[in-house]
Amino acid sequence: MRFALNKLERLIQVRFDVIHRCIRDVKLSLLHGSSGEFLQSQMHSQYLWSVSYRPFGTGAFQEDKKRALELMLARETPDSLPMFLDVWETIRKELKLPESATRDHVWSALSSLPTFRNKQTLPKLGRWFSWNQSCEENLCQWTSLKLVLAYQYEGQGLDPDDAYQKRLLQSLARETGAEDASNGSMRKQFSKMKEKLGGGLKLCYHLMSDKLLQMTNIISVCTRPVWSWYTLQVQTCKNAADQVENLLRLSAGWQKEFHLRELAAVHGALTRSQEQHDQV
Repeated sequence: MRFALNKLERLIQVRFDVIHRCIRDVKLSLLHGSSGEFLQSQMHSQYLWSVSYRPFGTGAFQEDKKRALELMLARETPDSLPMFLDVWETIRKELKLPESATRDHVWSALSSLPTFRNKQTLPKLGRWFSWNQSCEENLCQWTSLKLVLAYQYEGQGLDPDDAYQKRLLQSLARETGAEDASNGSMRKQFSKMKEKLGGGLKLCYHLMSDKLLQMTNIISVCTRPVWSWYTLQVQTCKNAADQVENLLRLSAGWQKEFHLRELAAVHGALTRSQEQHDQV
């Protein structure tokens, strides 16, 4: 645009797509924040939540996920599985079951969880905010899925948290440079990991560290105001007349937009949450 206006001296009216600019701002923030770790976390969680559609065109891993749950429920009971006894209260909180719910109630709830019954939303980083929709659906089932996969691969020496620490040490050992924090470099590293483990549910369990859960929660909270704004734009601006009315309104009071106030309030909410965590 600068070349056309300044060098070619063409009379051009420039219009900016606010939605596309919004998407770019989110992606660049994830890429450059914390040396790209946020973007890497989004990439890993995107694979985790899209595995039900893989291998491409078959969805065979979704059937593997169902069988893993059925096998655990058929072989074990709520009282016979130590790893369930360690996390059943966490699962109860994630599923928002009443505090009166017992271990048996939580155990019974596993068979009806959507992650084992259907494929749910397909998250693709190229589809705007599809990751956020998938995150909203799957975060509440995180510990339940991790429990089933932990049972599936018990005794095979897989530990998601140990695997994360090893990847962290390897990244620190490499020279830090612009290439290391690029999107392409992260994809190459993930492809090597996928090739080594063979993909599928085994790779999913390998990725499900507590750190990944923490990072996805942060991304979800920080991008929810922008996601809500995008949804509102799609629902209300359906034709050119709607867009003209929207632009007139923004020209007079864009700084009063509710989603901007929500976005500014995220920092305060995270700070209070951290303070409460430190007190505990």
